[in-house]
Formats: sequence, structure tokens, C-alpha cells
Amino acid sequence: MKGITNGDKMNRSAGILCPVFSIPANQGIGDLGQKTIRMIDIIADTGYSIWQILPLQMTGPTHSPYQTYSSFAGAITIPVLRIPT
Repeated sequence: MKGITNGDKMNRSAGILCPVFSIPANQGIGDLGQKTIRMIDIIADTGYSIWQILPLQMTGPTHSPYQTYSSFAGAITIPVLRIPT
């Protein structure tokens, strides 16, 4: 992403908030695979430059992405990105 500031002026940009687990996937929860790459392409094609996601940690008893068991461990339910060669 290009710099947000340009000298003394601030450049405006727009984006979306879309949690990874909201992206359609074959296993029922969002993943970081081909559908995510396609979604990023669609976001870019429509002129958005920012994709904000929610934290990716294992959630606590309230199932909130902001109340987690660990601030360092990732969620085991989100598969790893695999780009075909």
C-alpha cells in the first residue's frame, strides 16, 4: 500500500471490514485460500485499498475475537494459505 501521507496532505482511502471467518470456504469457515485471493482481487477492482480483519486468535468463552486465551497463538480453525504453483 502506498503511503497514507503525501507531504502535509493526507490521502483518503477506503476499505472494508471483513473477518476471515466470514469468507465462504469449502470447510464451512473462512480460510486463507483461493476464495480469499479472489475476494482481495474484487476489493482492489472496486477501488478499495484496505482490508481490515478481526484478530485471528482462539476465542475465549464469549466467542469474541477480542477476548482470547492467548495474544500470541493463532486460531487453529483457519487453514493456512496455499497458493497453487
